[in-house]
Amino acid sequence: MRLRRFRKLRRNRNYATMVLVAFVGILSVMGIGYSYLQQRLSMDISLSKKNNEEFVEDYFAYIIASKNVNGNADGLYTDEHGAIRYRGSDSEVKNYVLFNNEIYRVIGIFDGGYVKLYKEDSIGNMAWNSSGENNWTQSSLYQYLNINFYQNLGSSNRNLITRNRYYLGQTELAPNTASGWYSAERSSNVHSGYSTYTMAYVGLLYPSDYGYAGAPECNQETSFSDCNVNYNWLYNSSYFWFLNSSLNNTSEVYMFRIPGYIGATTASDSTVEVYPVFYLKYNVVCNGGTGTSTDPYTLSTTLGPLTTDPINNPMNPHPTSTATTTGTGTGTGGTTGPTTGTGTPTTGTPTTGTPTTTGPTTGTPPGTTTPTGTVTPTTTTPIMTTSNSPVTTPNY
Repeated sequence: MRLRRFRKLRRNRNYATMVLVAFVGILSVMGIGYSYLQQRLSMDISLSKKNNEEFVEDYFAYIIASKNVNGNADGLYTDEHGAIRYRGSDSEVKNYVLFNNEIYRVIGIFDGGYVKLYKEDSIGNMAWNSSGENNWTQSSLYQYLNINFYQNLGSSNRNLITRNRYYLGQTELAPNTASGWYSAERSSNVHSGYSTYTMAYVGLLYPSDYGYAGAPECNQETSFSDCNVNYNWLYNSSYFWFLNSSLNNTSEVYMFRIPGYIGATTASDSTVEVYPVFYLKYNVVCNGGTGTSTDPYTLSTTLGPLTTDPINNPMNPHPTSTATTTGTGTGTGGTTGPTTGTGTPTTGTPTTGTPTTTGPTTGTPPGTTTPTGTVTPTTTTPIMTTSNSPVTTPNY
């Protein structure tokens, strides 16, 4: 009897030893696998970071911004609103770029990383609005630029253009300075039923764009008349439309007049030139060029990778947005708990997360907390979708 008990005990001990050895072996394999996976992930992250850094250095906005240093020979400077612009005579600025096999000019970098282009050659003479009303969102030119002109650029070029905000503030008296125009354009002063801004792909120059393009020696405290061909690369020998219209009446729109004045004419005037402008996506890649008229910048039709890392992307126009939800609720034995959700923006539009909170429970029986609230995303992305007035936007 004792012998049988001894053998049984011995078998149990052997079995326990085998289980222990197997368990240790499994842990060892898992440890090796985890170590390998960790090394692999670290390698992949490092390579991804390196590739993003290389792409950022090739981003068109980054290349331009890197040249904006004191005493630069490209005509770059930073205005009082933080935008990087080109100013000076046509021979002083290096802002030529080849787009759609045509010459465009860079006005500057706005909203943290969007390069604004201006078409060098007019697309023709046409009315600002054939109906005669100075309401941009209802105008014939707005429709033409965002449907006909935009579609004719081709899909590969359209992919480089971002939908952006165009300010439509109106003014009774034409300001005499670039900063005065800048404030008027972004004001809420508009006719009843008009929008203060619109979201679109294509627009026109602001009057302030012309003013800020003038060389420092221009006397901008009286008028732009001395900021002509000798001092302003945007100077033109023909009349052309600006985006903003008059608050004095519902028919007049501002336009460029020789020798450098900003005047007004009726929206139905079909003798005025049209020079489209639009914004490029911040991750447009520059293939080469120096920005001169003989060696313009060239752009790739393939976009660089999106990045929200402010270190890897100095322009950082799309930081990660966050959404915060405050929930309220009661449960038997439960407590009210705040809920925090995170959203990840896609091409500038934040996506709201759907958070769920289970409150801590005390007492018997336990209860759960069901929060109710609204999610308010906060983001610094310049892409907006609403205005204080209804906007009619064409189907693109």
